[in-house]
Amino acid sequence: MRRTPYPFSRYHAISRRSLFVSCRHVLFFSHTPILSFFVADCPNSKENLGSRENQFETAAKLITTRPDTKRATITLYDMSDLERIDSCDIPCTTSITFMPRGNILHMTVCMRANDVVKLMPYNIFEFSLLQECMAARVGMEAGSYWHTAVSAHLRGTNFDFIPSFVAESHLSRRMETIQSFSETERKLLVGEEQRIRECADSLSAMQHLLQKIWDEFSPVWADILSTLACEALYMRTGKSSSIEREIERIMSQHESQCVLLASYRDFLSLREEQAQHHANIQSPE
Repeated sequence: MRRTPYPFSRYHAISRRSLFVSCRHVLFFSHTPILSFFVADCPNSKENLGSRENQFETAAKLITTRPDTKRATITLYDMSDLERIDSCDIPCTTSITFMPRGNILHMTVCMRANDVVKLMPYNIFEFSLLQECMAARVGMEAGSYWHTAVSAHLRGTNFDFIPSFVAESHLSRRMETIQSFSETERKLLVGEEQRIRECADSLSAMQHLLQKIWDEFSPVWADILSTLACEALYMRTGKSSSIEREIERIMSQHESQCVLLASYRDFLSLREEQAQHHANIQSPE
């Protein structure tokens, strides 16, 4: 079990390794957009996360009605998952429980299995973000985050990676606070995420969309959406130099608010350095 007492400091910028401990795994073009968790209108969520209905909003109403409730649990794993024996897409997360105490909202995530290198850092990011959204939704302060995995495991070459990872220095930075969150805001964010996907092949179209994002969204969501947009561009075009210039342009206007985007810029540079290093090894002079 891991306890995170300060969920706002939800990522670490690793000094040399190209491991961006953030939302990248789930937020960036994975099976399910993080903004669409636990809702019926997300077309890909049921298989990947076990989502059957808008449990988030139902839990929010319960907490609002009974601010000392012990029942605000979102379930992601159900009996039908036991029957899908041949599926490789079974929810690893079994439940999420919100625990309001006073005016503070604590949260516990229970997982049946969790890869501690490939998945846990990203899971902690996404679920602590969900905790902050719920706290804003019900008018409480986000408290401690508890992360429990029945099987916390490592596989293959990850064993070799651990010593160097542990030895790395890191810098933890606090992201902007989510001041409000509602079903209406969630749908706006989901729509913006879809537009990012649609613009991912065009730098000029994405530049226009990024300007719109910073004009219309609060700093914390603009930071997250901008980071998503830059990774989308990279995955579709591979033009890191153009993306880095766009990041510099955004940061020149919003530097103090670009916490996640600044870390992504460093991550992008490190990824390019490693790609060049591997290319040199494979094609020696």
